[in-house]
Amino acid sequence: MQVKPMELVREIRSGTAAPLMLAGGTEGFFLDEIEGALLDSVLKEDEKAFNLDIVYGSETNAVHLIAIAKSYPMMAEKRLILVREAQNLHAREWEKLIPYLNAPSGSTVLAFMHRNKDPDKRKTATKAFMGSKQARFAEAKPMSEEGLVDFIVAKAGQHQLKFDGRAAFALKELLGSNLSRIVSEIEKIRLSVPAGAEIKLEKVIDQVGLSREFNMFDVPAYLAHKNEVRLLRTTMYMARNANKYPLPVLVGVLYNFYSKLLAIQSIYFENQRLQKQGKPGRDPFRVIRVYDPGNYQAALKTIPMDKTARSLQILRDYDHKSKGIDRSAAPEDALMKELMLKLLYP
Repeated sequence: MQVKPMELVREIRSGTAAPLMLAGGTEGFFLDEIEGALLDSVLKEDEKAFNLDIVYGSETNAVHLIAIAKSYPMMAEKRLILVREAQNLHAREWEKLIPYLNAPSGSTVLAFMHRNKDPDKRKTATKAFMGSKQARFAEAKPMSEEGLVDFIVAKAGQHQLKFDGRAAFALKELLGSNLSRIVSEIEKIRLSVPAGAEIKLEKVIDQVGLSREFNMFDVPAYLAHKNEVRLLRTTMYMARNANKYPLPVLVGVLYNFYSKLLAIQSIYFENQRLQKQGKPGRDPFRVIRVYDPGNYQAALKTIPMDKTARSLQILRDYDHKSKGIDRSAAPEDALMKELMLKLLYP
């Protein structure tokens, strides 16, 4: 049966680990979480000496694994076999495992950790994990932008913290898809605030060492409200501190804003056409997930749709330049100033 990685972690930690598991993919954080849950929850410390076997895919075979899996636990209810780097187990050994996969021992947890590569779903062995109620199959894939924000909110909730939308989005933009770093920063925040605290943008800015007065997450608001003075002051500050405000991160924040604005504008103008025909439209703010609806509502009045599209092209150009593609000799601070002026007057 296929499950999400963190669902599998919760299941293991609840004491109901399935007898068979295959977890694989390119997101190492999830695999570490699953492996940690197995080592922490299946066996007690004093049971591990006789009942825990850790083997590697390149050093084992089906006969060896089946022999261990069918042996009874010693002075414990379960036996745990952890197969690390299972992607290195030869294809013919996977085929030899199929009889056991179809009838696993109820007293053994046999877990395969398939690292840095997605398991091949076409293989009979993988299908056995996906189709069996006694087995669990989890894909450790990189998370989407929306998934990262949800992950931050959920992880904070486990620490009795409440992240608002802007704070979660800011943490995602600053740390990218590095889930281990995200979890570490959430833990640091937890240690500095009381349980149940609501975490706002200012706290995230403090945590990562940015300026409270000038920060890139306010730039979309300045553009939407045409606050030229504040925008230029913030741009000058960020340009002087480009090491703390890297251009690729700023481009990411702005691209997120303009891409969602374009989607909202598309629905908004389509609604106007439908209303003329006496048909109901859709609420763009229900369809498109945003964290500052006020800024998008202001942008609908101040930024025409053609300028939104033009701004997205400008951002693509400067994303390339920030990565050394078609870039002149201009330093990063100069590129940042150029970018902001072009967005302000596209």
